[in-house]
Amino acid sequence: MLEMFPPCCVRLLARTGGRNPVACSDVELSRASGLPLSVVRWLSYQSSWDDVSVGDMRRFTRACGVGFGDRARMKTHAHYLAQGAKRPGLFTYLRESPEWATTFMPILQKLNESHG
Repeated sequence: MLEMFPPCCVRLLARTGGRNPVACSDVELSRASGLPLSVVRWLSYQSSWDDVSVGDMRRFTRACGVGFGDRARMKTHAHYLAQGAKRPGLFTYLRESPEWATTFMPILQKLNESHG
């Protein structure tokens, strides 16, 4: 799971709103996780968990709504990512965000680079 969902991937999955998702901002994730904003931003660009403490990983994943211990939720996330190759609408909620060009597009590029 850690390889399939590196920090940059977890960051892209952070959203609220259910059927009408809205991307979470770095500030929202900082508040929800208790992590400093600088740590949230640093984690967002990491392509592996190698340099991340377990405590920070737990706080970050919880704030992003990605629980490695929740098999059903992880299966849903994996299915969503797998469908992305088949449909162009993946991460629509990110593309509609005012932070698309400055925050989410660079993170998505980092994720694509890390997955070859």
